[in-house]
Amino acid sequence: MRYFETDLQDLIQEARERLQELTPFYGRESIHRADTVLHVPDGELMFNLEGGRYLTELHPECLIDNQGYQYSYESLETEQLCQLVDHFNQVDYKFQLELND
Repeated sequence: MRYFETDLQDLIQEARERLQELTPFYGRESIHRADTVLHVPDGELMFNLEGGRYLTELHPECLIDNQGYQYSYESLETEQLCQLVDHFNQVDYKFQLELND
């Protein structure tokens, strides 16, 4: 029997792993900690995390808001996590196209 909850958990895990894979290539120094993170572009992907704090950085182990507070990845809805992965996958795809030109 197929369980959609298992499929959903697999999707979330795969999304987080993809962000971890991309961090060494597209990550930059964090504004809030001495580590490499993916910087969330200004705009739609800066999701509200709590009371006016919004997502600015993706660390492989946590989310970081504009004030430096850390959150677990479970703070995001699955759709939001997928939007972030899609964005960075698109950045990676464009970079790969430029390399091959």
